[in-house]
Amino acid sequence: MSPLDPLHGNTIRTPAGLPQPQQQGQEVQRGEGRLPNIPEGTLVKGVVLSAEQDGTYLVRVLGRQLRAMANLPLLPGQHFQAFWEKSKGMPVLRLTPSDLSLLRSISSREQPLAQALLARGLPLSEDVLASLRAAWLRLGAGEQLPGPLAELWARGLPLSSDNVQLLLWYMNLQEEQVARNWKRLKENLRRMGSEKNPSSLSSKKLAGDDPELQRFVKAHGMLSAPSREGVDPSLLTPAFWPLGESESSLARVHFKREKRGERTLWRVNFEMEGVALGAIRGHLASDETSLVVALGAEEKKALRILRSHQKELAADLGELSLALASLTMFFAEEEPQASYRAIDMEV
Repeated sequence: MSPLDPLHGNTIRTPAGLPQPQQQGQEVQRGEGRLPNIPEGTLVKGVVLSAEQDGTYLVRVLGRQLRAMANLPLLPGQHFQAFWEKSKGMPVLRLTPSDLSLLRSISSREQPLAQALLARGLPLSEDVLASLRAAWLRLGAGEQLPGPLAELWARGLPLSSDNVQLLLWYMNLQEEQVARNWKRLKENLRRMGSEKNPSSLSSKKLAGDDPELQRFVKAHGMLSAPSREGVDPSLLTPAFWPLGESESSLARVHFKREKRGERTLWRVNFEMEGVALGAIRGHLASDETSLVVALGAEEKKALRILRSHQKELAADLGELSLALASLTMFFAEEEPQASYRAIDMEV
């Protein structure tokens, strides 16, 4: 289990005075901006905010929300890297030339599998493709199956029919439905916690006999599983976790676990959308003893606000059972990896 578990009290409160996360039903006061001045053919990274009925996507690139088309399958909450191309006033996100070359070598029947792998930054090797192909054919070769199969493979989970169906169900939930399930789980925690030690309650026990909560807990656990070695978890479908005491404020969270000799290093990346702060991302690393945190904002004003509350944030983080090694703030696309050195360099 990750050392950070919101069901059992390890939540981070937003200090007084710091703008709160976006609540369900609130609109972020940012419309679609003008197209960024990005040269044609530039490799860009971004996140999918929503998939529209007309086949376009609402994405965020370089801190701006805009509509784009894509020649690769994308999912809400998913990070992506793609080449930028302008087309009739709307940008098109295309696979890289190397990925396109790989895709052309795959038979047309298996292209959905290949696209599902490439869109998530996963290796398009014969071994991986063979694993997905066998499971896909065994399950009926449905057009909705490649995505969940790729997600399961990326986390080293069984490519079973039950797992695929659970992920399909979870990945199609609206945020309101996710928030409702978290609310019910927390209500069960409060009720059952008065009878026994809350830390002894597993997620499975909290779901009780409720079939929907049971499905939610199991599917959520699969997407919260750490990715395989060498897989970038930020390109996978995230798990939705509640922020603090509010079930209606959700963060998109990815997990990764690495072995460093005898030690286990956890990395947790998250993103949330604020009303006043806009998009906030966080990078956490822990060896299950110490904790390092890096928080990033995509707007300079938001970064100034974060830094003005750095002491309060450090005090709140200091209340966790993990020793806070460092807390840093960064802007937009700055690389936060240096913040991990406090743990990585330990002997």
